[in-house]
Amino acid sequence: MSKPGAVCRILIADDEMNTREGIRYLLEHHYAGNWSITTAEHGLDAWEKLQSAAYDLLIADIRMPGMTGLELVGKLMDSELDTAVVLLSGYAEFEYAQQGLQYGVADYLLKPAEPERLIESIEKALGARARRRLERQAYAVWTIGFGEEEAQARNGHSNMHPSIAKAIGYMQERLNEPMSMREVAQYVHLSPSYFSALFKDVTELTFSDYMIRLRHRRAKELLVKSELDILQIADEIGYQSSSYFIRVFRELEGVTPGQFRESIHQLASAATIRDC
Repeated sequence: MSKPGAVCRILIADDEMNTREGIRYLLEHHYAGNWSITTAEHGLDAWEKLQSAAYDLLIADIRMPGMTGLELVGKLMDSELDTAVVLLSGYAEFEYAQQGLQYGVADYLLKPAEPERLIESIEKALGARARRRLERQAYAVWTIGFGEEEAQARNGHSNMHPSIAKAIGYMQERLNEPMSMREVAQYVHLSPSYFSALFKDVTELTFSDYMIRLRHRRAKELLVKSELDILQIADEIGYQSSSYFIRVFRELEGVTPGQFRESIHQLASAATIRDC
């Protein structure tokens, strides 16, 4: 088992004192005091603690008074707290496991969990969390500089010319369809020549260059966040052939789509629970 170099904050929620203290004892000894361990006596107690401090991992019993483990996880997922979860239960009821997995729970263990299995689940949960964070960070770095205008239009808070904001929204919604400048100009009720000049004046890019960049950004998002193959991604962003998609992507990014995806996966696979 790997030993983390950074302090991870763990919250153990279980209404059975022997269980929560037993898990605390196991983790304190296994990780030689490198982790900060907090316990909660029930779901409501755990939720209050989650709101008052940041935790890397929640280990929670499913059946607790006041607020069940599943209710606790549901509230956690509805919030923006970045906390990995392992659920425990003394009941071998498969629907619990299914519901927990729908909430994004990393693992589900029956009590009493064997120490080796519990440690394995904890490292799995924290490793997955670290990889998700690294992927988000990598994707954010690669998308920096795309353009403030596009981001504003995407979020519906644009201060740009209303016709251009409307045009960009239309372009974003139909990335998977063939699209001409004349079609978009007609959509915003402008002549093609005036629309072309106005678009370049506002965005500092031609319509066709901007369209390429919109598709490129969407392609990178799909390469990072989906399992679609290259042909499927090409189709999803409106290219009629994967070879053309690969050529355009290489010109803009310096690598092929496959190489880009592989670099993300290599970074993600290097992430460990040391990244708490």
